Amino acid sequence: MDARDKRLDPVRNFTLTGFGLEQEAWREFASGEESQVIFNSFFNTQDYTHLFIHHHDGGQLHIGLDYPQNVQTKVIYVSKTGQEVVPKENSQNILIIQEVQGEDAKTFTIAACEEVTSPLLSNPGTSRSCAVGLAEEALRFMERQRNEALAMKAQIEGRTFLPYPDAFRDKCFHDNALHGDSFQGDTEGR
Repeated sequence: MDARDKRLDPVRNFTLTGFGLEQEAWREFASGEESQVIFNSFFNTQDYTHLFIHHHDGGQLHIGLDYPQNVQTKVIYVSKTGQEVVPKENSQNILIIQEVQGEDAKTFTIAACEEVTSPLLSNPGTSRSCAVGLAEEALRFMERQRNEALAMKAQIEGRTFLPYPDAFRDKCFHDNALHGDSFQGDTEGR
């Protein structure tokens, strides 16, 4: 992959800003053999949906497809919205880029899904103002992110995490009886 590939622009901009680096540092990093192979694997195959960039000892940038272990510094976390090849045009619509603090990344992702996003999106009172299907799609995406973070955390700890099958999960989210919502039949605003 060429270091001037347009798909790298959002990642480059976010990394330069996040770490306060100069263009030359990015060019050196992106043109390295290891970086080229990992960027190619991430952008050109459906097999990988996450990319991690962090400062390695000595201030050098390090890239990987697995969450870096024992990192206490900032991590740039790039993920795809689905398992797909990233096209050269409109790559910013497929990539989600976040900045998290080292070991807190997994915990932050899990907590954000469990404590904020999932309850907010699964509440019919707040989700009815969204476009039809938007809340459900966002909820499915956040649950997928949460499950991937839990699987990654378990992998680092030497365990295996198996999420609930989609068939169980989707029915539970929208069963008002399980959530104690009395929203059924209520057509007037509260």
